[in-house]
Amino acid sequence: MSIYTRKGDTGTTRLLTGEKVGKDAMRVKAYGALDELQSHLGVTKAMLTWDDGIASLEGIQEDIFWMSAELSVAPGKPLKQPRRV
Repeated sequence: MSIYTRKGDTGTTRLLTGEKVGKDAMRVKAYGALDELQSHLGVTKAMLTWDDGIASLEGIQEDIFWMSAELSVAPGKPLKQPRRV
């Protein structure tokens, strides 16, 4: 089943804080690239049998998660959940 809004694509998307930005904005491109990196790391982690390697990748993935979250809020707006250090 297809759903159509008949509004078209305005070329914008919303950040987590509600602000509209262009889909071609650098922050949107950056968190898109980080998301793609996450998927590659997930496939790599699924293939590993080395526990230390898996743990290292999980740490990297968590850092990337937080970087993506920080990119998805407007500048100067804090994340609701504290960042891991």
